[in-house]
Amino acid sequence: MTRARDLAAFVSNADGDIKFDTDTLFIDSSANRVGIGTTTPDRSLHIAGNPGMIVLEDTGGSTDDKRAALFADSGAFEIGSKNDDDSTRLNDVFVADLGTGDIRMGDQGGTSTSRQKSFTISHQTGQSSEYGGIKFLRAHQNSEKIGASIIHERPSSGLDDSDMVFKTSSTNANATERMRILHSGGLTFNGDTAAANALDDYETGTWTPTVTNSSMTGAVTYTSHLGYYVKVGSLVNAVFFIEFQDNNATGGNVQVHGLPFVVENLTGHFPQAAVMIDNLKVALNNPHLQIANNTTRADLITSNGSTTTHGGVNFNAFVTGTTATINFRASLVYRTSA
Repeated sequence: MTRARDLAAFVSNADGDIKFDTDTLFIDSSANRVGIGTTTPDRSLHIAGNPGMIVLEDTGGSTDDKRAALFADSGAFEIGSKNDDDSTRLNDVFVADLGTGDIRMGDQGGTSTSRQKSFTISHQTGQSSEYGGIKFLRAHQNSEKIGASIIHERPSSGLDDSDMVFKTSSTNANATERMRILHSGGLTFNGDTAAANALDDYETGTWTPTVTNSSMTGAVTYTSHLGYYVKVGSLVNAVFFIEFQDNNATGGNVQVHGLPFVVENLTGHFPQAAVMIDNLKVALNNPHLQIANNTTRADLITSNGSTTTHGGVNFNAFVTGTTATINFRASLVYRTSA
């Protein structure tokens, strides 16, 4: 187009709108808008196509300059990359679903089920252990360090396993591991990846303590009996309070049953707990509870102060013969394999 009369062929109306090849490029003079692929642009720059796409290319180096592609396709805004010949290098580097607001990064395809998330970060090709994650960078003495990160990592134990790793840094170095959620369940800390050391449970609750044994006669009539527990990993802290009057149970030794978790079977070791008992018929010397291994019970034990002479407490010690109230309480700490 070298002459003025050639330009006139592109002026479509008296308003001065200009079009090239119908809708390849359309300039709406009255609205100050430009359309590419459309003659009715509704924004300052409106690109229409199937898909609508912008390609950015850096031509300042290699003979195979990589291209970034920004496009709207099938209801989603996407960023991908292409080779010089327009073949796909990597799809879906970033995807924002325009209907749901879901965001994905590094998505290599996946299924419709895997895409039903508000935010998804997927494994990038070429990574041997880190599937993907978030890294927080910081500047330190003119160098860039990873200050913190949340990483989806594959442990060496299995190609299909996935741990979640949290890292922070307080020195002039990249972040180091502080906590890990194991693929098998549980938390480990400061680089420890052993499942045996994982904190895999925390819970609180109630339990109902009972005073009984297999050879007693009669029964215990409770005014109240209740217990609470906190379990952190394999460690259990269980407290209880039992109150009763005019106990008519006799025979056999006193046992507290109903511990919330089975006691770990530690050969040769029996956890002990101090007790408080009010208004007994007979005085007891150094009464305490001995927690029985591999059971949910604790035995009431007394001793004469030596390390060798001790034994169970018979129910006869609990018979008051009056209307006095017996209060029986303790706090037990033990390990469980549950």
